[in-house]
This record gives sequence, C-alpha cells and structure tokens, in this order.
Amino acid sequence: MRRIIQLIILTSISAGAAEIIALGGGNHQAWVDDSTIILDGISWHSGALISEGITFRRTNLTIAAETGLIYQYEKYHDVLNFQDEFGEVYDSADAYWKYDNLIVPLHLKGSMDFASRINVGLGSGISVVRPLTGKSWMQQEKEEPLYEWELERDQMDTYLAFQIKGEAGIKIIPRLWIKAAVTGQYKVADLSAEVFVNKRAYFASLGLAFRL
Repeated sequence: MRRIIQLIILTSISAGAAEIIALGGGNHQAWVDDSTIILDGISWHSGALISEGITFRRTNLTIAAETGLIYQYEKYHDVLNFQDEFGEVYDSADAYWKYDNLIVPLHLKGSMDFASRINVGLGSGISVVRPLTGKSWMQQEKEEPLYEWELERDQMDTYLAFQIKGEAGIKIIPRLWIKAAVTGQYKVADLSAEVFVNKRAYFASLGLAFRL
C-alpha cells in the first residue's frame, strides 16, 4: 500500500520547470501618515526574477519559490510655499527626493496554465529594500536647482516590506512567454532608521519569461 501511495504521488507531481523573467515597468510610491499621502511620485524599475517549484500534473498547478534583484528609481515631488511674516505666500518651489533602491524579493506563488498558452498566478512574500544612493533638490519651474545635496546613509532607510502580486502570461513560442504583473509593496519594519516612515509602492511590470 505504501508503494502504491508513493507511485500515485510521483505520477501526479513533477519537478516544475525553472523560470527566468527579465522585466521592467512603472511604479507609484508614497509616504503615508494615517492613510493620508504626504509625498508621492511616479518613476520606473527593472530587474530579473527566477523561480523554481513543483507542478501538479492533473491540475497544471505550479507552486514555486521566487526571488531576484529589482532596481527601483524612487522619486517624490512636493511644492513648497514661502510665506512672509503676515502669512502671505510670496514664492514657491518644487522639492524633489530620489533614491536608487535595490529590492530583493522572496515570494511563494501559485500559477496555473490554461490551454497550454495562458498562465495566471498569485503570490506573496517579503522583500528587503536598500537605498544605494539618494539625493534631494529644489527648483523653480524649469530653472537650475536652487539647492541640491546628496543624502547620507543615516538619511536613507533600509527596510522590510510585505509584497503581494498577481500576474498573467501568454506563450509566444515554446518556452518563451510574455508576462504582465502588478505588485503591491507595503513597508512593515525598519532595518536601519530609528524613526519609522510608512511607505507603500505599486509596480506595473511587463517582461519576458523563459522556462528552462
């Protein structure tokens, strides 16, 4: 009986093909305080992911672990108003903050093939976000920056985030797929800064996936 059960398991489960994805897209990020957006901005990201898992043959369901490296250009914009002693606004300037981030995600995801040409998946996990460099500046309209300075390491927070993503793909040729994904990222813990700054980001990605 034990051998029969083992045989059934072996015939219903196979090693899932590894998948490598090169991707890029846009992202919207925000600093949030009590559900109120303090700062936000739109920028871009690119990177590569790799996944490996097992496939349940009868359902075409694959459970896989996924990780990789993502570069995120994180940018925020605000308008600063300058007031005189009577509280009247006499001038304004645009303020910007930008960070070059390295994101390392670790997901557990499930995906399923339909008609051998369409794939949909859903996953969640954690990510570590580390700013590599940062800069802030102010400028008026299209003039040269009034002030510009590089951010120090203690002014940039390395943090742990929760991620949830949904994806869909279409096979274009054997082993090669076009995949689109939407990912939400929510900061949960600081790993370096003493003051917690609540951040969230949403990524819309498009990429090519190669199944090994």
